Amino acid sequence: MGTVSRLRSLYQLSLADFRERTRRTGFFVTMLGVLFFSYLVITGKYTVQFGEFRTVYDSTWAGTLMAVCSAIMLVLIGFYLIRGTIARDRRTEVGQIIAATPLRGRKYLLSKFISNIAVLWSMVAALALVAFVTLLFRNESGRIDLWAFALPFLLISLPATVFVAGVAIFFDTVRWLRGSAGVVIYLFLAEMCLVLGMLEVPFLDVGAVSFFTDSVRATAQAIFPGEKIGLVMGFVAFDPALQVTEFRTFQWGGIDWTEQAILFRLTWIGIAGVVVVLAIPFFDRFDPAIIRRKHIRKRKTRAATVSVDVRTERSTERTYEGISVPQFQYRSLKMLTAELRLALKGRHWFWYAVALGLLGAQLVSPYEVARMYLTPALMVWPLVVWSAMGTREPAYNTGSLVFSSPRSISYQFPAIWVSGLLVALAGVGLMVLRAILAGQWPYAAALLVAAVLVPTAALALGTLSGGRRIFEILYLMVWYVGSIDQLTALDILGTTDEAVTGFKLIALSLVAVTSLLTAFAARRLQMSRG
Repeated sequence: MGTVSRLRSLYQLSLADFRERTRRTGFFVTMLGVLFFSYLVITGKYTVQFGEFRTVYDSTWAGTLMAVCSAIMLVLIGFYLIRGTIARDRRTEVGQIIAATPLRGRKYLLSKFISNIAVLWSMVAALALVAFVTLLFRNESGRIDLWAFALPFLLISLPATVFVAGVAIFFDTVRWLRGSAGVVIYLFLAEMCLVLGMLEVPFLDVGAVSFFTDSVRATAQAIFPGEKIGLVMGFVAFDPALQVTEFRTFQWGGIDWTEQAILFRLTWIGIAGVVVVLAIPFFDRFDPAIIRRKHIRKRKTRAATVSVDVRTERSTERTYEGISVPQFQYRSLKMLTAELRLALKGRHWFWYAVALGLLGAQLVSPYEVARMYLTPALMVWPLVVWSAMGTREPAYNTGSLVFSSPRSISYQFPAIWVSGLLVALAGVGLMVLRAILAGQWPYAAALLVAAVLVPTAALALGTLSGGRRIFEILYLMVWYVGSIDQLTALDILGTTDEAVTGFKLIALSLVAVTSLLTAFAARRLQMSRG
């Protein structure tokens, strides 16, 4: 009976957290994005293309293609969709209630882990439903095989999502991984796993890409001996050079799920469990005593300062003579400095070390290396600095104080925007100088436009939504697809010459101006509401 009671309470905790997440507007927006991604997959805009060869569109192909694409998408951005739940409980003071109950830390983390899996699998279920409906209309085999359709989701999507759910728990628990360092570290780890998987390193193939592509290519090679079977994965439909007018079709029987292949997939579930267990010692269970011990030196210093101030105040005789109306004085440089300090406050020393390392490498590395790799890295490293723009007032409930201050819209708002702009200019400044010295004026202009656009869009989305998540997800998708996959249409950093055009610079400039005006209007609306 005790076991049944514990399982029931675990179920209730997980269900309550899942319901709390799915009732938020952000979840609805995220689900719309997931459905849009499914549209890109089923229409062939994002797909896996094997040169001039393609498989018959049947249950096996539809299920496996959507399972692999969903695994890649959720490994890359799923982490950012589910992270921060422990921090939310801490911020909303739910953690104080939990600390006063007999709820064990490992049970709390396990409930969060289960809730993470449920959120990610609700997205997988939406993708699978869209793929199945599409199969009903596009089926070329004449029959529906439900097992062949569902098996890839169980062996490809499930292990990937469980792994992401476990890593999110670990990053939310370890103190120095909760912030900016964790955001970017995970991105590079996920990218490394996906790339190594594509390079046929099976034990790192979290998205099962190599299992999929190797199986299809082997079948095509057997049917068309001597032919060269190509392989392209990504936004194929947006690149005219990859367009194929006529395909040669063949029947594919699906991935051969041997015992070794299944073991490789189940390993990711085991890794997720180990990661969650490793997170338990780092979880403070919202216990003020534990938190106090971690920050004992800072508290002693603050207490000493306060005691001195109190003694000074008590020794001074209070008098109300000579009190005059305070005079408001605005100093733009002090305001900007204060906003910049707020933006950078709380960053771990590791964050600054990596930023300085990337800047140094950008200066001394070959020009093309700096353009294609280091500059994009520098333009994603300050992601959490930009995503916080416009969100601090609702996050810390300081809106009544900030908006009641004199002329906050005309003084503080420009300071917030310029602080984010300075961070972006620090990331591209050296590369702009190198581009000018190399005579690459269009590329230098593209970097400057991107440096204005990114923090401006962050300020607009943060002010409109009141949260970080929408900007983080949208920018990561644009950054990855444009700068890493080098999709010219979304490459705002100009990593290739084809991505830098006069029309595109004008369009991005207009987007930046529109974003700034939108942020300003949203800020005024916040002030009017108090």
